[in-house]
Amino acid sequence: MIELETVLSDYARTKSQFKRVPSGNSTPALLAIRQGIPDAFRRFISLAGLNPDDFRVYGSAGQVNFSTAAVPWVVICKRTVTTSATDGYYVAALFAEDMSSVTLSLNQGYTAFRERYGDNRVAYGKLEDCARAALTKLPLHPGFVAGPIDLHSNGELALGYQAGSILAKSYKTGMTPQESEIQEDVELLLRAYLDLAERYPKSLVDLDVGISDEALQEAVESFAVYGEDAKGEVDVYPATTGPQPPPEMGESKGKRKYVRSPRILGRALAMSRHICAFATEDDPHISFMSRKTKKNYVEAHHVVPFSYQGRFAHSLDVEENIVALCPNCHRKLHHGTAAEKNAPLERLLNERHVALGSRGISVSLSELKAMYKSLSADD
Repeated sequence: MIELETVLSDYARTKSQFKRVPSGNSTPALLAIRQGIPDAFRRFISLAGLNPDDFRVYGSAGQVNFSTAAVPWVVICKRTVTTSATDGYYVAALFAEDMSSVTLSLNQGYTAFRERYGDNRVAYGKLEDCARAALTKLPLHPGFVAGPIDLHSNGELALGYQAGSILAKSYKTGMTPQESEIQEDVELLLRAYLDLAERYPKSLVDLDVGISDEALQEAVESFAVYGEDAKGEVDVYPATTGPQPPPEMGESKGKRKYVRSPRILGRALAMSRHICAFATEDDPHISFMSRKTKKNYVEAHHVVPFSYQGRFAHSLDVEENIVALCPNCHRKLHHGTAAEKNAPLERLLNERHVALGSRGISVSLSELKAMYKSLSADD
C-alpha cells in the first residue's frame, strides 16, 4: 500500500527537516499520515458495510509546534468508545521508530492506565494484563500476533502502544501488501473491536484489576507526593468529603471485585507524613527510606477491611479509612494473633470513629475484630 510505504521511506527525512511539527502537510510523509492513510481507512470502513460517520479516523506525527513524534500513527476510533488515541481503545497503524515496519493493532489508550496507576511500569504491566483478558473474549486469528508488539522505541508513549496491543499484524518496509490484503486485515481488527465494544463500551482498564502487592505499592507511592509550607504543614487533604458511593467494580481472574484507588491510598500516605499510625515519640517506627518517595517507608492499610466493601452502602476507599503503617505493624494486623491485634484495632477505631462516621462508615469494635480474623490481600 503506497501510503504506508510513503511514511516508511520519507518520515526520517521529515523528522530531520522539522524539529517541531508543522501545521501544513509539507512532506509526503505528513500528507500520508494526515490525509492519505485516513482516507484509505475510511474506504475500508465503508467496504466493510459500516458507517464511516460512526468512527473518527485521524493521524498524527505529534502536536503542532511540538517535537516530532518518534512513533507516528493513524487511528480508527469508534465514537461511542473514544475519539482520542489517549483514551479507550481503537484500531491503529503504528510506525516503528526506526521505520523498519508498520503494525496494524487493536490497541488501548495508555493515558487511562497511567492516570489510574501513577507509575509507568505498573501501567505498562496492567496494559498487558488487560490485553490478555480481552483476548479471551475474541476468536483466534491466523497471521495475527497476540499481545505486546515491538516498535523499536523506548519512548513513554511508544512503550504504552507496545504493551497495550491486543491483536496485531506487522508489515516490514518494502514488503507492505496490496491494498486489498490490508483492507481485509483492517476489517478483521474492526470486527474484533466492535465485538469488544458491545461488552466494554468505554475502556478496558477494568478488564483485569488484579495487582500484586509490590506493584500496588509502586503505584501508591507514585501518588504519595506532597508539599509543605514554611510551618511544615502538609498541603494534602481528602479528595472528597462526606459519604461516597461504593468504588467501581472490575474483573480479576473471572471474578468481579471492587477497585482500590492507588491515588486515594497515596494521598492518605501523604497526609500521614509517612509516619506509622502506631508510632510514638519514643518509638517512631522508622523502617527505611523509600526509593520512590525518599521518605520513611510505610504501607497503606484500610482500617475497615476493603474486602468487606459489599457490606457497606458507602465507599471504604476514603482517606479517613486508610492509615499508614510500618511493615511490621502492617504484618501484625494481617498475620498476628487475635490478642496482638485487639489493642491496635481498638486504638485505630477510637481515633477514627468520628472521621469514619463523617463518611457514612459505622462499625463496632466487636464487628471489626471479627473482620480481622482473616484478612485478604486487598485489605
